[in-house]
Amino acid sequence: MNYKHIIFDLDGTLLDTIPDLLYNLNTTFSELGLPGKFSTAEMATFLGSGKDEQIRRALSARRLSHEKYFAKVNGLVTKSILRKLMPFCRCITPKTRILIPKYSPA
Repeated sequence: MNYKHIIFDLDGTLLDTIPDLLYNLNTTFSELGLPGKFSTAEMATFLGSGKDEQIRRALSARRLSHEKYFAKVNGLVTKSILRKLMPFCRCITPKTRILIPKYSPA
């Protein structure tokens, strides 16, 4: 059997991304003046269903209103992720690279 493509699940499978995700989340909460200081063990419990669910779980862990804080936290987390992603954009396929500037931090 011949394959044209191989798909790798890097995040959490081949790469340990918890330290980066934890740094982004704690930095975001701190910038917004929210109680954060999440531990690595806590961060591990927030993962598994994507960024939005990670944020909801983090807000719930600190008993913060999703309605009041989700959009603010999501915006800053996304900018933080993209700042770290941009140096690697040249490694991404041309079709994907076209989408990235749309989400680039200001």
